[in-house]
Amino acid sequence: LKSHEIDFYYRATEAQMPSLKGLPGTRIVLTEFTQFADIGINASHPPLDDVRVRQALSMAIDRDFITHKLLRGGQTPAYSFVPPGLPIYSGGARTYWADWSFDRRQAEARRLLAAAGWGPQHQLHLVIKHRNSADPLLFMPAIQSDWKQVGVFAELQQNDVQVAYQEYELHDFQVGDAGWQSNDAIDMLDLSRADIGGQNYGYYNNPAYDAELNAAVHALDPRETARHARTAEQMLLDDAPVAPLYFLASHNLVNPDVTRWIDNSLDAHGAHWLCRAPMAPAGVSARAA
Repeated sequence: LKSHEIDFYYRATEAQMPSLKGLPGTRIVLTEFTQFADIGINASHPPLDDVRVRQALSMAIDRDFITHKLLRGGQTPAYSFVPPGLPIYSGGARTYWADWSFDRRQAEARRLLAAAGWGPQHQLHLVIKHRNSADPLLFMPAIQSDWKQVGVFAELQQNDVQVAYQEYELHDFQVGDAGWQSNDAIDMLDLSRADIGGQNYGYYNNPAYDAELNAAVHALDPRETARHARTAEQMLLDDAPVAPLYFLASHNLVNPDVTRWIDNSLDAHGAHWLCRAPMAPAGVSARAA
């Protein structure tokens, strides 16, 4: 990019951003897109079969610290499961504690854990299995620290991405990190259907949830589809077999001479649609030409 030999650099990593921001002759394009990161909680594995424990684990995570202090790549804290900005689906479902201060959330997490029988005299120990990719390696120690503050002691166990997902699909984990990208709310919510198979990592089984998704799929009015999907999403957030962490942003470095680059939620940029401004005569900028 610096020598104008390439037109764009697709999805730069967060670690590269500080040095790339000062690179002359380029522009950084940060775009929210329809991908999320989450923590899967195995609801079939005691004591995680207790919704109080699952909610305590989710609310005790400092998402603002993870996104704004650690990752710093345009990610936004997630208090819902479906990313904002999807066609037709306007969202509206949120965790009931989304607007609480972090101190209040941690206090409530301690209360919920105590009500479930966990505390200083009966400490909860968990194993977090996670991918060994860049982001989880960065934020997992922060989650480990957050949980320690509410009395939960977590051991971190990293695996290759393929190994991690294989164990998730076999439900061979207590807590694990994952993510998904789609441009359809139903596709995202389908991940927690009882009959979806291995992709329902947390082994969530709620017939009412499945019924709402079925109603969403068969509704003829898009507004009814969205209403049923929103009801299902709220059930998922209330039952907490998944703890949403953050919504991702794409990081693209684009040569200023490239035209017809259009931001979009899928971060899809077909090369056949892109153009490059003609070379300017010597001594004249491309913009002036």
